[in-house]
Parts: sequence; structure tokens; C-alpha cells
Amino acid sequence: VIWITRIHGSNPTGDEPWYLIASQALWHLHPPFLSDVAADFRHLTFSVFPKGTTIRTPHMLEGFNGRHGTVSTFEPGLPLVLAPFFNIGGELVARTGLMTVEMAGLVFLHRRVSLLAELSQRSQALLALMFAAPAVLLAATQIYPDLISGIVMACAAIEVALIEKRRHVTKVSVLVVALAIAFLPWLQIKNLSVGFILILAFVLVARRIGCSWRLTLTVGAAVATGWLLLFLYNFYYFGHVLGFPEPSPTFNKSAIQYTMGLVFGRDQGVFVQLPTALVGVAGLWLARRRLPVGVLTSMAVVGVILVLNGTYVSNAYGGDAFDGRFEWSIMPLMVAWAGWAISRWQSANRSLWGPTILVAGAWVYQAVPILNAHHSYYNDVNAWDPVSSSGWWPGLNWILPQFDGRRLTFGNSNFALLFEIALFLLAVVLAIRYARPGTMRPLPSVAVFSGLTGAII
Repeated sequence: VIWITRIHGSNPTGDEPWYLIASQALWHLHPPFLSDVAADFRHLTFSVFPKGTTIRTPHMLEGFNGRHGTVSTFEPGLPLVLAPFFNIGGELVARTGLMTVEMAGLVFLHRRVSLLAELSQRSQALLALMFAAPAVLLAATQIYPDLISGIVMACAAIEVALIEKRRHVTKVSVLVVALAIAFLPWLQIKNLSVGFILILAFVLVARRIGCSWRLTLTVGAAVATGWLLLFLYNFYYFGHVLGFPEPSPTFNKSAIQYTMGLVFGRDQGVFVQLPTALVGVAGLWLARRRLPVGVLTSMAVVGVILVLNGTYVSNAYGGDAFDGRFEWSIMPLMVAWAGWAISRWQSANRSLWGPTILVAGAWVYQAVPILNAHHSYYNDVNAWDPVSSSGWWPGLNWILPQFDGRRLTFGNSNFALLFEIALFLLAVVLAIRYARPGTMRPLPSVAVFSGLTGAII
């Protein structure tokens, strides 16, 4: 996948080189990286920098000139993951290593969801296919903390649901919850809000099932220790426990636009890039009575991430990063809940061949323009010309709303948004209806959808 993106002109951009430089500084065990990186430039190539590059200002390296030297402006979590890979073989090995870690995380998440939903082998195969979208594979090639953050928080949220269902806490659950929540703000400090939600959910579930206070406090102490170490690092180098000062959330029309774009947008929307997330919505609905804490926790996590990323209007959608970067953090959790919908289909003795063929066909269709080099990888933050962006679904993009341009609060066009919402609701309703035993009668639903579509057009 990395090779395909490279030959089609997808080169390191945005903050990717700076994360690599930060990883090299941590490998030297010397976060004030100015002198170390200057020495490394004599014999190493850091993506956009040729060998022998002379550093004139700390800003060349996205550095913060603090009381104890110039350090990277980013949280140290992702550079820590990259450091051993980058030291072994440079940028390509670092990118491959990060992708391997992310894929391993998705495999682990798949296994825990399969256990939660008690999926058969065929159901597990369908869930794996739902994760394996070309959009997800492309996201995994990028050196950003968004996707790995999403995988980590999804593992913690699903573990909370698993504890709630099984009504006891295993050693694996304790380890996953403690490490995941402790590490989340190390990847991005905004994940701290998600961490609070997850630790409160764990404590609530632990108390409801009668878990000992000793075990609960052990998890809390591990999380507190991880956060405290990050706070000390930030205070020492930045003079502020939350690290490098970032713009505060902005609540205005642009924030509404960008938040909706992360859900419905032709280029940025999670349900557009990954339609199987709609099955996750159905799964949340079907699990609401059996796993109320797990469902509410997941909804709160997704909601907080959407609001934080959507209200970051000073650098909409991550600037010139990959399309959809700011919704990568919610993709794993949304698709994970599709496993519960699949389990209900399984219990209703539904055939899984239809959904499997549908998902596989969708991924092939999404992959064709990527393989043919007809896909636009990056946000066009300067022009935001609808014609210049390929979208994700050739032939269908014209009926999908676009939220990338200026002052498009409800997308361009508004009719396209209404059509898309109707289409998504139909998909969720059909997924829920498929979980009920008996003969499936889709004609009434199709008739209603056709009526809505005709009214919109």
C-alpha cells in the first residue's frame, strides 16, 4: 500500500517529517533536539530535507524554544512508537513499522469484538472485511497520531463493554484499559477528555459488577501515573501541563460546517469513506439495552472527538494532510460496533453472503480509482475546488455534499445532504431490520426511500 501511494505521487507532507525528527531526538534520549538533529543532518535524509541541511531557526523543525531548549511541539507518544523503526532503517521503515503497529491494533480490536459479540468464523470474516476498506489502508500509511489514537480508544471502549457483558474483570481487561487510557494523551493531548470518559466508564462498570476497590484503584493509579509523567514532561519543557499551546475550540458556523463534514462530507466524512460504519450505528442501537454503559461510552467518545476536531477551525481538516485525517480517530470504534449487528444477524439465522458480497464489491469499487492513480489524496486547503477533488466513489460524488469550501454550513448542495441523510438512514434501518427473524421485506423501505429521493430531487 505504501508503494502504491508513493508511485502515485503521495509524498510526505504536513507534519510527517516533524514527527520523524521528534522520534530521532527521543532515540537520542535528548528531547531538546536542535543540536542532535543538526548533527544527524550531516548523514541522514529527513524526507523534505537533503543531507547537509543547515538549521537556521527552530521553526524549521516545528520546534518550541522553551526554558530547557528547543523541543518538538508534538506530544511524545507517536515519536516514541516511531523511534525504534526510524533508527533501524529511516523513513520507509518507520512508516512500515507504524502501519504494522496499527494493523496489529486492528487485529486485536477485531478479536475482542468477536469475543464480545460471540461471532462465528464466518461472522468474524465479515467483520474483518468491514475493517479492510482501502480508505483505512491509506490512512494507515500516514505518520499522524489520529488513526493510532482511534485504535487505542476503541480498544478501551470495547473492553469496557466486554467487562459489562461478562460481569467480571480479567487480567487482559485490566491491562488493556490501564495502558490504553494512560497512553491516549501521549498521542494527542486532546485525547485527555476521552481518557476521562473511559476511566469513568470503567469505574462505573467495575462498581456495578461488584469488582474490588483494590483492582479499580490499581487501574486508576496506572492511568494517573501515565498522565502525571506526561504533565511533568510538558511542564518542564513548555511551562504548561497541557504542552504546546493550541488554539481553543471555536463555536461558529465554520465549526458546524467542519463537524458535519467529518460525518457527511464527500471528501472527509466517516460514513462516506467507510460506509460499514453505518452498520456500527445499527450495532449501537441493537446493543443499547444489553450494554447501556458500553454504548453510551462509545457515543460520548465519538461525540467529543467530532466536536474537538470540528471546532479546530484554524487548521480545518488538518490542513494539507490526507483527506479524512480528522475523522480517523472515530473510524475504528464505529466499525467495531458493526460486530454486534453481525452477531444479531447470526442469531436471526440470516445469510451473511449478501452483506459479504456487498462490502467486498464496495471496496473493489473504492479501490479502482486509487489503483488507477485517479484519486486525490490530500485536502486542497487553498482552492477547495470541487472539480479538483476526486472523492471516494467515482460516478456518485456528484450526489454527495461537500463541506470543504468556505461558508458551506450545510454542505454544497443542501439537497445532496438531505439525500445522503435519507440514504444513510435507510442503510441503518435495513441493517437493524436484518437482525429480526422472519422474512425480509425490503420493498416498503425502498418505496419510502424512493419517495424521499424524488421529493429531494
